[in-house]
Amino acid sequence: MIALFCSQTWAEDLDHDQVKFFETKIRPVLVERCYHCHSGEDAENWKGGLRVDTRDGMLEGGDSGPSIDGEHPGRSLLLEALRYESYEMPPDEKLPEDVIADFAIWVNQGAPDPRYEGSKWNESSQPEGGLWSLEPVQKPEVPEVEHRHWPANEADHFILAKQEAAGITPTVDADRATLIRRVTYDLTGLPPTPQEVADFLSDQSPNAFEKVVDRLLASPPFGERWGRHWMDVVRFAESSGHERNFTYPYAWRYRDYIIESFNEDKPYDQFVREQLAGDLLPSKNIKQEEEQKIATGFLAIGPRDLLQGNNTQHELDTIDDQINVTSLAFMGMTVACARCHDHKFDPIPTKDYYSMAGIFLSTENLYGTVKGSGGGQNRHPSDLLALGKSTPKDEKPWSDYLDKKRNLEKDLFRIEKKLEEALRADQESYSEKLKKQIATIESKVDDLTKNAPPKPNLAMGVREAKEITDCNLYLSGNIRNREPKVDRGFLSAITVSDTLNIPKNASGRLQLAEWITAADHPLTSRVMVNRIWHHLFGVGIVETVDNFGATGRRPTHPELLDFLAAKFQEDGWSTKGMIKYLVLSHTYQLSSVYSEEQYQQEPDNKLLWRMRARRLEGEAIRDTILTLSHQLNDGVPEYGSIVSKLGNGCLERQINTDPLFSAYNFRSVYLPHCRYYAQDALDLFDGASSSLVVGNRSVTTIPSQSLYLLNNERVMDLAEEFARRLLTEERSDIQARIQLAYRLTFTREADPSEAAMVEDYVLQMEQQFKTEGFTEKQSERYAWTSFCQAMFTSAEFRYIF
Repeated sequence: MIALFCSQTWAEDLDHDQVKFFETKIRPVLVERCYHCHSGEDAENWKGGLRVDTRDGMLEGGDSGPSIDGEHPGRSLLLEALRYESYEMPPDEKLPEDVIADFAIWVNQGAPDPRYEGSKWNESSQPEGGLWSLEPVQKPEVPEVEHRHWPANEADHFILAKQEAAGITPTVDADRATLIRRVTYDLTGLPPTPQEVADFLSDQSPNAFEKVVDRLLASPPFGERWGRHWMDVVRFAESSGHERNFTYPYAWRYRDYIIESFNEDKPYDQFVREQLAGDLLPSKNIKQEEEQKIATGFLAIGPRDLLQGNNTQHELDTIDDQINVTSLAFMGMTVACARCHDHKFDPIPTKDYYSMAGIFLSTENLYGTVKGSGGGQNRHPSDLLALGKSTPKDEKPWSDYLDKKRNLEKDLFRIEKKLEEALRADQESYSEKLKKQIATIESKVDDLTKNAPPKPNLAMGVREAKEITDCNLYLSGNIRNREPKVDRGFLSAITVSDTLNIPKNASGRLQLAEWITAADHPLTSRVMVNRIWHHLFGVGIVETVDNFGATGRRPTHPELLDFLAAKFQEDGWSTKGMIKYLVLSHTYQLSSVYSEEQYQQEPDNKLLWRMRARRLEGEAIRDTILTLSHQLNDGVPEYGSIVSKLGNGCLERQINTDPLFSAYNFRSVYLPHCRYYAQDALDLFDGASSSLVVGNRSVTTIPSQSLYLLNNERVMDLAEEFARRLLTEERSDIQARIQLAYRLTFTREADPSEAAMVEDYVLQMEQQFKTEGFTEKQSERYAWTSFCQAMFTSAEFRYIF
């Protein structure tokens, strides 16, 4: 079995994602919790005969046998020991459940491990001649093309030049209905209305499409759509995660800051500076000062183990998250991989990691969370950022008020359930008693609400720590292996023209922000324009949008990437400007129609001879269903967030999580986003993990997605509401009703054969419902509901072409 496992699952051709998962999720835990008893060259030091600091040691196992079962991974001794099902490892304290879950994922993947002799991943493998992404951005000359009338802008020249060199001809242009559906979803995450489509189709002016783009960029849904993209990157969540999962009731302020920043088209370099050091930037007025402080929530909203008993470990884990999100989000560099050792592939020594760590060690994190006890134990509560006239002390009366209200509502819910049972059982006297209890509780809730304390004006964020200090270097990332301190600083492989020295009395966050946004920083503008390209074309020019290092993919069009990066800066770092420029390109407006001839020449479509068909994200699917059924609430939740209304506490242990899954009609960006409590509609359709930087979501096609759209009660209710809308807006003409449904759902007319087929289907369903005893009106509505739900499950609904 060991030989089989070795040959099949310990293969040498590990991909980047497998190595990244091991280096960020598995190796640090082994180093911290296992190496002390199970590492080194001397076998006498291996307790139970088990060595875990090499791949072969993990494979061979110890005195009890192989630690990993290749045939039945779920039964592996390693997992049994971590779960305390047989052996108990580590013996001093069980690992958090989320860490054990990471090990289960790793084992089920075949436990890919780069730690073996001869592995390309195990030795330093800096690319010869240096890393392409660290070369200065140089704006290239726009290439000449043979078909000079085809390009709509310079970007098209770069695309067409490569196509012509490969002997490939781009496909035809998308029809207008397809184009407005595509761009409306890309810019707002919502479908165009029939009127918007009709206006565009009838507008014969040469700038008709540009007018559509301008309208969409100016609409509030633009910020909600592109703000959600950024929330994926910055691992936005409203709870701490880990075993004690405490709420972040004020995370919503950072969410709103993101949305407003995209709607205002805040220059991207300023956007970056504010998130890293907004509290240290000058401001024109109180509003701007508060906004910039809220922006630093970027550093505060990460996952944190509030049950961690070692303060140093907790502090270093928080810093690791901050280094990881900062380096990946803005630079596309996996700096966190240098926590335990020099980066294996990129020019990032461990010393650089700890030089950045000193910056965040000198930063105080203000994330809130209450100091709990018992089941809600929290060993690391903090203050919050006070805005306006509020102070951190204002949080307690407000939190106490929410606790009292929550308890009364819980009692009310319990008694109402009893009343339902009593009424069903015809227990009149008992029912009257329960009604009086309900009235009493409702009166208490009213009184409590009338006398509610002022809602505090607080936010999550950071500020300079009271003690400014450098960070020790920890060998192998182990807090027991402390080395001398490293001066605070930045990555040594990247130098910018401006000298940015960190003052002794400052954390260095302001200088870090200035270094990242320096005009000659090679990564910042490249990474952002690549993210924009990814969201508009389905795949980035650099496919690994979060990794511009040696293990990431090289750009398919390097000259185009540099042209766009330089243009982005020249145009004032305008995100809206770059989006507009790209969607007005001829390349963006191509059809996604398949061509056998071009496919045979270039099946991967890396040369962009056609547009890629892309599946909508879970948010867009959900928001579209709500829109079609006329149920979408385009406002924001009371208190800013459902989580804010729930208040401070540990989920499950202190706070009932049922409200997180209630049938809210707000746009998906405003749904509660607590770690480990994802909404089904978002989770099933590959929503981003709120504990990781996710610039590129996975796209899967699995049966449970169709089953959700077919069987979920909420979806069925919304399908019925959509049917009511059709029956109301087109009362008598069945063919007009079918055409309306197609225009709303697919942004096109049904062709004659489709319309005939739908009419036959609806009439047959009506007849079936009548035979089952339903009234004529009910039968008609249920028949159309069935049709509407069928539309929700169709590929044409879920994809943009």
